[in-house]
Amino acid sequence: MEINRLSGYSDFLGIVEYPAVVFCEDGEVLSINNAAVKIVGSDVESIAMEPDKFMVSDEFWPTLDDKKAIIWHRLGLIVNDKDRYVVSGFVNQFEYGDKKAYMVLFELRSDVTIGSVSLERIINHIGVIALYLYKPEGVWRTRYVSKNISEYGYTDGNFYSGLVGLSDLLPKSDYDLLIGQLYKVQNTGVDDFEMETRIVSAHRDINKMRLKCHIVRTTDGDMDGIELLFIKDKETGYNEDQAAYILSAMSKIKSFVMVQQYENGRPIFKYITPNAKQMGINVDAIKLGDRLIEDYIHPKDRSRVMANVRNATKREDKDYEEEFRIVNDRGEVIWVKSQSSVTQAADNTYTVEYFISDITDKKALENSVERAKKEFDDKLSYIMKTNTQSDEERNQIDTEKWTLITKAFSALTGLYTTIIDPVGKKMVEPAGPQKHMGYFYDMFEKPQYKQIYMKLNEVVLRNNVPVMMEMDDDITGSMICGAPIMIDGKHVATWICCSYDDEDAKKMESVYKVQWQLGRIFSEYAFSSQILAKEAIRAKSEEVIMENKLQWQKILLDALNTSDKSSQQVINDVIAQVGEVLNADVAALYVKDKQGDLDCQYIWSKNQSMSAEEYVTEWQRANMKFRSWQNGQGSGKLVDKGYLVIDAKHMDEAAKKIMSGGPVKSFTAVPVYVNGNYGAVFVLANTSINKLWTTEEIEFVKQTGDVLRSAIEKIESDDSVKRINSVLLDTYNYIDEGIFIREVDTGRVLFSNRTLNDMLGYDFTDKDSKLLIENLRDKYKLMGGPDQHLATDSKEVHWRSYIRSLDKIMDLTEVSMKWLDGSNASLVILRDVNE
Repeated sequence: MEINRLSGYSDFLGIVEYPAVVFCEDGEVLSINNAAVKIVGSDVESIAMEPDKFMVSDEFWPTLDDKKAIIWHRLGLIVNDKDRYVVSGFVNQFEYGDKKAYMVLFELRSDVTIGSVSLERIINHIGVIALYLYKPEGVWRTRYVSKNISEYGYTDGNFYSGLVGLSDLLPKSDYDLLIGQLYKVQNTGVDDFEMETRIVSAHRDINKMRLKCHIVRTTDGDMDGIELLFIKDKETGYNEDQAAYILSAMSKIKSFVMVQQYENGRPIFKYITPNAKQMGINVDAIKLGDRLIEDYIHPKDRSRVMANVRNATKREDKDYEEEFRIVNDRGEVIWVKSQSSVTQAADNTYTVEYFISDITDKKALENSVERAKKEFDDKLSYIMKTNTQSDEERNQIDTEKWTLITKAFSALTGLYTTIIDPVGKKMVEPAGPQKHMGYFYDMFEKPQYKQIYMKLNEVVLRNNVPVMMEMDDDITGSMICGAPIMIDGKHVATWICCSYDDEDAKKMESVYKVQWQLGRIFSEYAFSSQILAKEAIRAKSEEVIMENKLQWQKILLDALNTSDKSSQQVINDVIAQVGEVLNADVAALYVKDKQGDLDCQYIWSKNQSMSAEEYVTEWQRANMKFRSWQNGQGSGKLVDKGYLVIDAKHMDEAAKKIMSGGPVKSFTAVPVYVNGNYGAVFVLANTSINKLWTTEEIEFVKQTGDVLRSAIEKIESDDSVKRINSVLLDTYNYIDEGIFIREVDTGRVLFSNRTLNDMLGYDFTDKDSKLLIENLRDKYKLMGGPDQHLATDSKEVHWRSYIRSLDKIMDLTEVSMKWLDGSNASLVILRDVNE
């Protein structure tokens, strides 16, 4: 077989235009072409090879023995044991009889121009930026830069002239880190290191790269040069089809990505994903420059968000997280969590990458937990006190009831009304039509109005009669009246009412005396009910109810914060825990299928009293189908009301008909909206008792529906990723490069594309991947890597290897991924180095 290979090499050397020689390790010359004869002469009896000063033999020979192929730009060819030629080229090692033999494809090189034509072509096509620095007269200068630096807006002349240097090419933080590494290795004897870095283009764009650095030393060990290879970060190298798949998956979740650049404090928009529209953000206006993303940040959060960006530029760690509010074009306030990364290209230029997620539901749940805790603490403290009220307690008004009163009065009269304390501070939210609400808010924001309501208080308290007053603010029809709120004979607040045009003033004239009487009646009622409410709370042991609420909220909060469980497991855990704490016998989640029918996909049964099959059968037998409720039967539409309850207190003729003939005695059901559409129903049912569902329990079930919605949406997002993988499998069959997917644990090939099957001559699916490539762990050890499987610990790995089955040197890339069933797998891409 080796003789045949030699024959193939000889044929190859006869037609290739580059100088090439084939020789054995003992110097025997096996073949030499005409292009090589022109350089080394025709009288060649022996050829030897050694690496030049840029790579010591301790590194060169083991790498060649292992890889069987290597490209190097300083190689010494020794002809007839006397003539030494410094070349750059490609070396392939093979066996010839019982000896090692080498085929060398080379070009002469000089110390003046570090590159060669072939190497330049190779560099330009493999996505690598090469830069070589040397230090004449104590100053670092560019000796060589690859021409593909033009991809980033520079020319090689910029570097050779000194107009652009390494400090211009890297962000300041990355440049400082590189200089620190160079100082570190300068006196340690270490010649090679790698680091993650970024290139700043001439247009100030940021590009993630992997940097390989090699120190060139003199024979005395002094630093003589620095070789820098910038390799593109292929993790971000998505093609258009892949980007479309990713954006499709992102559209299923409430998150979007945005990139913004700042130059001397001036924002420059770079990119935003289209699905930001789902949050009510005008993507087109932002792209056109008509709107800034800062415009959407809540005014109270805006200065803090921008300060965090500026502060990040001053820290070593420029990645940070924060929460703030945005106000979308629909006027909705949305809580978001932003995971931000700042890259500084120069002192006054930096780029911010935002990954923004909607956390409104989570924030609302956290707030409800805090409110429940505060309410519990307040009521528990209230219960533990004696019947004696302090003056402060006695003087407190029930703001919730007074809010209802003022809103109702405003709705009936069309006037503007609220409650203020004796010094003019509003105690409940102002109520009234939108027409003059701005004038009404001025009452509490402009100092001149304070004298008006202070005078009003003085008049009504001194005379104890209803009164209307002009406000003297140059607004036609501007009038004010008020009724004192007295608790136990003490003035604690004033119920004021205002008008801002002649028509409203006439209304006030007809109702201001009625308002006075209502104020007195409501004050007496509020004082009496306050005392009665305290005793009722003590009698009913309200602290027990509050403890239950805290337990309920904890279940939901734990579910939202779970990261180590699948969404299916979260759903099973939530419905089981909710069923337990609400003393239900059965909990079930119905999810709409592709036909729009509700399918019982998750079920929990207390003490396994009823299996899923029994429950579904009995449920259907009793004709308890949600489509009938959606059509308006029974006590109302499920979707319109937001819930449906059937128990002893909620039972009409339609409900009785539904409940007859089945084991279920009472239940509650809530709709679950998935991605904005009615997509599921959560049901809690009792078969052992006719449970009466309280308002608090129904509200908790509705909150549970929100948590279930988040889990279902995540499942749908994961499913869309699996569908994307399925589509990609079909796409891989039309790619010209060999591709296969293997299981991480077993190495079994799960998929191989047509190109690879054609290369091998058989279907590689279900075969052992080790038949084609070796274990990457062994390959990585030679490079000083950790003793662990690469596919599980690194998202993407690249290496070059001789593939015996194909008799070719191949560039290989392995990428971690999930298989269609969710198991760990890796995708391997094989590329012929000669193509």
